[in-house]
Amino acid sequence: MKTVICSIVLCAISAWSPVPAQSSKNARLAILEALERSRQAWNRGNLVGFMDAYHRCDSTLFVSSAGITRGWDAILDQYSRAFPDTAAMGKLTFDVLNLHVYDHTAVMTGRWTIMKGAAAPRSGLFTLVWRRLGKNWKIVYDHTP
Repeated sequence: MKTVICSIVLCAISAWSPVPAQSSKNARLAILEALERSRQAWNRGNLVGFMDAYHRCDSTLFVSSAGITRGWDAILDQYSRAFPDTAAMGKLTFDVLNLHVYDHTAVMTGRWTIMKGAAAPRSGLFTLVWRRLGKNWKIVYDHTP
């Protein structure tokens, strides 16, 4: 299943053409700002604010080691069960490793880290597919194993 999803994403991305440098710079800035707003909401204990970076529709996908979750509401529900309160959420940081911007789509890879007091930090890699919807960039696909 992972191979099928990755193949679909890679084929779709290869069909898009890169955007001009200035547009790409603006898109990169908008995406990074959306990611930062999401991180800040998480660190305030606001899961709905964190989820504002995601496209609010039934086709948004979250892929993890637990399986595939479809739809904004289902993804929020999954996060709410895994992180029921601010103490469980800890403090989140992102380290963006790559961000490739295409016409109306962008692909980001990075590392997330959650720190909870004196406990050892939890960390992992992620891949996000962003889509420009009107003037906003939203996550439509999140692979966080």
